[in-house]
Amino acid sequence: MKTRTVVPLCTHLDRQLGRYVAAAEATTRTSPDLFTATVICSLGLGSLALFTPIAGAEIVYTPTNQSIGKQNGFSTLPIDLNNDGIADLNLSAYNFTSFSSGFHHFASLEAVAKPGNMILATSHLAGFAAADFPGEMIGAGGVAGRFKADGLMAKSTITTDGGGSSFHSQAGQWLKTKDRYLGVKFSISGEVHYGWARISANPGNANLTGYAYETIANKPILAGATEDSQLQSGTDASESALRNRLKRRYGNLGALARGADGTVRQPNQ
Repeated sequence: MKTRTVVPLCTHLDRQLGRYVAAAEATTRTSPDLFTATVICSLGLGSLALFTPIAGAEIVYTPTNQSIGKQNGFSTLPIDLNNDGIADLNLSAYNFTSFSSGFHHFASLEAVAKPGNMILATSHLAGFAAADFPGEMIGAGGVAGRFKADGLMAKSTITTDGGGSSFHSQAGQWLKTKDRYLGVKFSISGEVHYGWARISANPGNANLTGYAYETIANKPILAGATEDSQLQSGTDASESALRNRLKRRYGNLGALARGADGTVRQPNQ
């Protein structure tokens, strides 16, 4: 078998390819063969015509820095994804501490959608509010049926009596989390839209650092995707999480175009 030299793509082209893959995956997630054929065809023919953003697609991202959580009481943080003055969901935190007959502490954090809206959960029935990683799909595939009106994010109970006996329990996906994503399904003028809220959390407290939504009705959104189709991690833009996820699924784009035996693949060949 003849050995072929692998020539790396320039950085600019590689970024264009990565961004196209992200857009194509979002719209052809249910047909990976079609997606693969499209990429191979475009690379094999040497055409970059397909590597342009989808017309009209827009993600509106809003950075923020808001926190909730106070001692011995409730606190609520409304989140207005499309900034129309109407909250689409609330984060609700509760903390209670008592030293009567020992030590007793209870803390909880919950996401509650406004009527008609929903949050992404680990399951549709009795699941916790899902804490997505950057790049996970919100609104398509297997997650489409996992939305519910509310969900527990994190809960912690600590009890110690005067005799030294103690009890400690925790529950939820938002225990000591940093920059994870809460998926949201909400309505704008009667049409379904998807969005996310980036939150660092623990039982009884949370810090909201940003949120975004897709302006096209019924179109899924990637957790962390912003208006420029990059992934946002904290305040630093990063494509690495999405790039790594796509490589795990489709492999290296250059290898995909060459084929297993080093031959460039053309359509119907």
